[in-house]
Amino acid sequence: GNYLRTVASVVDQIIYAAMFGAIGGDAGTAISTATLVAAIGAAAAQGGGYVQLPAGTIEIEALTLAQGVRLRGHGQSATTLVCRDAEAVITLDGDGAGLEAMTLDGQITRSGSIGVHGHDVAEPSPWSAAPPRSAPRRGFN
Repeated sequence: GNYLRTVASVVDQIIYAAMFGAIGGDAGTAISTATLVAAIGAAAAQGGGYVQLPAGTIEIEALTLAQGVRLRGHGQSATTLVCRDAEAVITLDGDGAGLEAMTLDGQITRSGSIGVHGHDVAEPSPWSAAPPRSAPRRGFN
């Protein structure tokens, strides 16, 4: 269903990943995991929100998204997360955690690797206007 929200409540829940360090092209050859972990932590500390990613390719190691935290890119063809791990790339750790408007590019280095893993995920957070998706969370090998 739809949830009523004010514009101010939406803006207050946007965390810009670039405010927490170098990310994507700004990081040079460095992996952007530490920057994203800090931004995800800030969003989780305020009870959830969007972590806005820049356009471009962003190299990461495995990440966990806390309840109510959503990573949001600039579109499927504009923002790409590339993971160098062969384990669970993104773990959704509670309701409302998720990914939006991006491509997840995992590495095919181990049989049975998982792109997105849900843990205790049942419903969207109350501030999210997006309905839950019925697509499976496995298979981004």
